[in-house]
Amino acid sequence: MLTGSAFEAFEAVRDGDTLWIHRPLCLTGHLGHPPGVRPLLLVLLTACRPPAEGPPAAPAPDGGGAGTGGGDTAQDTGGFDDTGAPWPTWEDPLVAGTVLDLEVGGPELTDAVRAEELLLFAGQEQSGDGGIWVFDLADPDVPVLRGKTSTWHIQRLCWSGEVALGMTREGTILQVTPTDGDPVIDAEWRDGTVGEGIACEGELVAAALGSDGLRVYERDPGVSLTATDQVEGTFRDALLEDGRLWGLASDALTAWSLADGVLTEEGSLGLPGSCTDLAAHEDWLAVACGSGGVVLVDRGEGSPSILGSWEGHASARAVAVSEDHVLVAAWTDLLLVDVSDPAAPWLRATEPARSAVMAVVEGPERRAYVADWNQPFVAAWDEVEAPELRMGATTVLPGDTVRIRNDGPVVLELGAPSEGSLEAETVAPGGSTTWSIPAEATGELSLASSDPDEPEVSLSVSDGTGISIGAEAPDFVEQDLETTTWQLSALRGEVVFLGLFTDG
Repeated sequence: MLTGSAFEAFEAVRDGDTLWIHRPLCLTGHLGHPPGVRPLLLVLLTACRPPAEGPPAAPAPDGGGAGTGGGDTAQDTGGFDDTGAPWPTWEDPLVAGTVLDLEVGGPELTDAVRAEELLLFAGQEQSGDGGIWVFDLADPDVPVLRGKTSTWHIQRLCWSGEVALGMTREGTILQVTPTDGDPVIDAEWRDGTVGEGIACEGELVAAALGSDGLRVYERDPGVSLTATDQVEGTFRDALLEDGRLWGLASDALTAWSLADGVLTEEGSLGLPGSCTDLAAHEDWLAVACGSGGVVLVDRGEGSPSILGSWEGHASARAVAVSEDHVLVAAWTDLLLVDVSDPAAPWLRATEPARSAVMAVVEGPERRAYVADWNQPFVAAWDEVEAPELRMGATTVLPGDTVRIRNDGPVVLELGAPSEGSLEAETVAPGGSTTWSIPAEATGELSLASSDPDEPEVSLSVSDGTGISIGAEAPDFVEQDLETTTWQLSALRGEVVFLGLFTDG
């Protein structure tokens, strides 16, 4: 996870002494693994491409524009535009609610599924006290932990209608039966070397097994799991629906008809980015494609086709459908994308992650259950419009320039900063401005905004210690885990990648 930014960790190209990341982000800072895993600091001592000027403007929704959104109450929020008129007050379209307690020391969530009146999270816990956590949704705003399994990890999850099927990283499939207390793992089958995605529909199971292909099984509950057909290739996810199977590769989506457990290919569709997850609406499919954003696919009667897509600043890891919106797990944020017109999706709102948003599940009455890495939470959304402020950094050096972006569908208003100057005090949807920090600045700086969930944002000005951008790295001598000694100056001319980590 790139601290403070969305990032596709898998897409990088070496060009001489430079490492280019697929997203045009400057990486002279640091990269961190989501909290909860072994602390990891990755430093790239190399040149970097400057950040883009900001995402292209999103298509304006009907009625979009300052002062016309459903949340506009025309009340004074303490800010005034350049004519002296008060800013409009906007209702927040996406609001975080209850944070859920998993009651273990180091939970690391990776997936989630809703099972009628139950909510199941999948992940891992280093001591083996977890795997699947089951919550009761009697009060959908305050889910109550019913129990958990005691296994090291389960990475992906599906609900058959009666039981959950979990997939480990090594391709093991586990049958998990909820109870009034702790859920029970009552069957286990090993049929692969890599587990990527799993789908359930009654007694049918489909497993995306990475380079081991895509397999379909018939399940005799608690007794056997029998493979009936398989497809070669590399697959990341699968979806079963009404006698049809969808298989997702990182760059393609393929449909098969499924009769008596036998697959017959109907058609395939190329996709952008690096795709990882599928979700179904009654009229279309939503696909999470990393830096390629969210792609909406028309099922068709044969070959599928692209209806539309949303491509923004975020890296889409997983998706869920809620009415005519798509909820997107985008690592650093939860996104809400309006797809009432599938040909022109637009970003309605974002909610920052507490750690790293890995998956999201639709809840009743416009709720969402968010598998944030180790702090899952409940969110609620509504069809209102508001500006959405995003800053390129929260800690800066004296004299730095910070980019401020408006991810919302209406104009963002900014007040005068406590120190420094703004390039512009209004930011159009999809646009950006810059905040110039004085060379003598210290401590905390603040800035008022019309974003309803960030009425005031702050920056910390560091003391300026450390390596400046463009400066030569200091020489050092260090041993690696194999006790080999390395000296940085001896590697001059090479791309140097440092991983600093510790057990514990």
